[in-house]
Amino acid sequence: MRRLRVRSVLRVDIGAERLAKDIYKALQPEVLSPPTHRSNVALRLEGGALVIDLESPDLSSFRAAFNSYSRLIYAVLSTLQLLGAVRNNSE
Repeated sequence: MRRLRVRSVLRVDIGAERLAKDIYKALQPEVLSPPTHRSNVALRLEGGALVIDLESPDLSSFRAAFNSYSRLIYAVLSTLQLLGAVRNNSE
């Protein structure tokens, strides 16, 4: 019997290429050394967008990985905004 896998490719339009690159760099340690191996994640840049390819063996682990990456992106954006690195209509 074939096992069901849950997969999604998410494109997060950041807008500014430099900002997208900063977020990409911040997420790399998580991608390269994940806390669990229940989900596979590939991350790439496409101009000012971050593309996240997420695959999991079940819906529960997919949701957990999706939520983790969503929160990480939010945390990086919030931190950069606090530091003044994010402005309206960034470069």
